[in-house]
Amino acid sequence: MIKSIKEKITDKEITQKQKVINWLLKENNNYCAMPYRHMAIESNGDVRPCCMGTEFPGINIKKQNTIFSNNPTQVKKVRSIDSLLNDPVRQKFIDSFDKNFKHPACNTCWKDNNRHSTRVHFSTHPSVIETTIAAMNNQPEGRTRKLTWLEIKPGNRCNLKCRICGVHNSSQWTKDSFEFDKQLGRTDKNKNFKNSSQFKYTQSCEWIDDKEFWHDIDSFDDINQIHIMGGEPFMVLEHFTLLETLISSKKIDTKKIKLVYNTNGTYFPTVDQLRVLENFFEVLIHISIDDIEKRFEYQRHPANWKEVKENLKKYQQLNKNSKVIYSAIDPTVSIYNIWWIPEIEKEFNNLGYTIGDGAIHFVLSGSNDCRLLPPQILDYLTKRYIAGTPWQKNIAKYLKTAKPYDAKKLSNSIKKINIMDSIRKESFADINSELYRWIQPYI
Repeated sequence: MIKSIKEKITDKEITQKQKVINWLLKENNNYCAMPYRHMAIESNGDVRPCCMGTEFPGINIKKQNTIFSNNPTQVKKVRSIDSLLNDPVRQKFIDSFDKNFKHPACNTCWKDNNRHSTRVHFSTHPSVIETTIAAMNNQPEGRTRKLTWLEIKPGNRCNLKCRICGVHNSSQWTKDSFEFDKQLGRTDKNKNFKNSSQFKYTQSCEWIDDKEFWHDIDSFDDINQIHIMGGEPFMVLEHFTLLETLISSKKIDTKKIKLVYNTNGTYFPTVDQLRVLENFFEVLIHISIDDIEKRFEYQRHPANWKEVKENLKKYQQLNKNSKVIYSAIDPTVSIYNIWWIPEIEKEFNNLGYTIGDGAIHFVLSGSNDCRLLPPQILDYLTKRYIAGTPWQKNIAKYLKTAKPYDAKKLSNSIKKINIMDSIRKESFADINSELYRWIQPYI
């Protein structure tokens, strides 16, 4: 039975979730609910176990690898969701979980196997926690293979190039990513942009133009959640064809399906789009905003804070008027905002948004991970946040998971930030001046 986010979480459910987390973290327990219930389709049509897993080799939504073909008569067709689900490579991946193996496609979780890992977070998600509980109790339902949660990134079409993003999720990153690789020496400086991997990747996201895909609902019988990401999903009008197909279907009851969006807040749905959304059990709109004012504009270039702030007010009004649609700010903690959390949270509160203990999105790897900071800074921030709000306490716990300090990694991180600053004519040192002063002695 699906539950609304507006329903209060009971003490019993909190206790049950903690019990499940403890079970998941037991030594030699490699269970994850996602392989059994979830599939993620990437911007370029690759299929992954989830948003953090490595794409399955050879499984792509395009039937034929014709995207870069010079033959104009070849038709670009896409595979059905059913054929992707039952692809032998994906089925073999699930077999490894039946045997309690650590599949290499999930190395991101195996490397950072703690309560903040994606495996734990997703396996205790309301959409699949009953599956995990069944597995914990050695019941067959815990390992039954059926698609209940589909994640789709309908291309990389986007109007922003956020600092914690990249070309895989934003078309606006395409040229910046190409220039960034050139300055890092990752590619030939004389290479033509249209021959670059970045340009070709963005081209490969054109599978969304295939109209047949958006009418393919043969595998949706057990679906209870569809997560639509991006790119910026409200720029991708094609996905509304899928929603309308589901609504008009005689065998699908959309009042039993949750829709989840990740949007950057620069778009507010039209009246017609809102009418479509109202046909579902619940629509959760996660607004990906990590900061405020000038720092927001730096992180989510080239968004305008005043315009987005007005949209936040509209979403807040929608929360009050709609019985189905619910929006919330969903911040990600990174090196760009770690210093300013109380100030950020205060402004979100002023706009009517509460950042609760469910806010657990962090940059978990790479040069934007704030856990790369020196121990002295991490200790200071941990002590600052540990006695704060639920969100701040989560951040403090996350900071405590930092690996041993590596000065070279921090130096490389700042180097990469500075390179992107030079490309965009911006300055991390200016926008984050207080934190930068603390960092300077270490780089």
